[in-house]
Amino acid sequence: MDSSMERRREKGKGRAAALIRREESLFVREDPGYKWNAGDKSAELQHAFVAALHGEQAVLVIGPSGVGKTLAVRQFAYDFGSSKIDMQQQGSPARVDLRKIVGRDYAAPVAFIRCQGTPDTTYWELCGHWLPVDGGATFIEGLLPEAVRLANERGLAVLLIDEINTIRPEYQKALNSLLSDRLIVFENRSWQLDEKARLLVVGTMNDFGHGYGGISELNEDLQRRFGLKVVLDYPVEEEETAVLRGYTNDVGLIRKLILLANHTRGSRATNAADPVAPFTRPISTADLTNFLVAYRASNELYDDASYALSSALRLTLLNKYHSQEEHEAMVAISQKITDIFGIEITK
Repeated sequence: MDSSMERRREKGKGRAAALIRREESLFVREDPGYKWNAGDKSAELQHAFVAALHGEQAVLVIGPSGVGKTLAVRQFAYDFGSSKIDMQQQGSPARVDLRKIVGRDYAAPVAFIRCQGTPDTTYWELCGHWLPVDGGATFIEGLLPEAVRLANERGLAVLLIDEINTIRPEYQKALNSLLSDRLIVFENRSWQLDEKARLLVVGTMNDFGHGYGGISELNEDLQRRFGLKVVLDYPVEEEETAVLRGYTNDVGLIRKLILLANHTRGSRATNAADPVAPFTRPISTADLTNFLVAYRASNELYDDASYALSSALRLTLLNKYHSQEEHEAMVAISQKITDIFGIEITK
């Protein structure tokens, strides 16, 4: 047998096996740590997911990068599989009867399928493709058929399409029939959600107004099929403090971090942002938690507390503005760090 053909076959086998093994990592087995009680918007997200799952609708979550959109979806999958859906909004029942949603007790890890939208996302990734194996061809399911199959097998699955508006409009249409008819048709194959199966479909997209966005507008016909929409902003101080308290009990440090972040986030009543500061990419809640993780590690490694602080600030917040185009922003944030923390970090 030709050695190049043999190598191609072995490569095909390996790729097929890797894709099949992917299912082993599709379940959220550890608590992601998202806090539903961090504020009104977190509670609204939780209620949207429950309502969408029960009403067989899809949810579109819109907001700036780094506020926990993806993490919230993972948390919901974990909570549902752990029978831990405790609603946060005042006046709601303390616990949702999950049997009303899936028709039975559900205490097993929930299948969580994530599609990371990019400009290169195509029908191959979304719906599937043929792969040469052993002189023949094996059909490899895309993420959408995989989600439908797992929902049918397990009664429930969660499909997350991150940054959905980075997907080109012609490929966004692959979602239309799933959201409208619980059906996927591709080439000569089809996948239909069973009557009793539940598939929570969540799309996320960044708000163009916060310095982030996708390459495309979301198709109007696709937007209409997302029956529920949650619009997020950067959290107010009380909400952000609640999140950061999960990483440190140093309230003074938290206040300084939030002051620094608000300086980059644009004009809002609760955010005293510098109107002339050139921040096209604001400091997010995720950036602040990254700092706290790095700061804790630096404190454990080094005896010099000042060095630990300056090192963590540089690596997580100052170096966020590393490109030539953001030099002015780096100068501004460096000065603000000096004003707030009383330390000078050379650029």
